[in-house]
Amino acid sequence: MVHTQKKRPFPKRVFEKLSKKECQNFIEALYYVTESETSVDVRNALSRFQDLFPFTRVIGGLVQLNPNGALEGFTNIISELSRRMASCLHAE
Repeated sequence: MVHTQKKRPFPKRVFEKLSKKECQNFIEALYYVTESETSVDVRNALSRFQDLFPFTRVIGGLVQLNPNGALEGFTNIISELSRRMASCLHAE
């Protein structure tokens, strides 16, 4: 993983054109992602993310941190297809 030396500023402009509902959806998705601790939690957060935003695919995962908070590695990667896409795949 490559880390940049220079920190980028928070992209405020991204939020300037969002509606109140879109901002609320973003905060809701962020909340459930940060509260996730298990694979089931992550899968549920990804599913909720797909309900809130018009993406056809999302990917997430769990990482293992050492006692100092440094990344030790990924313990689980979860990829979810949207319900529409999954139902199309099952129909074939």
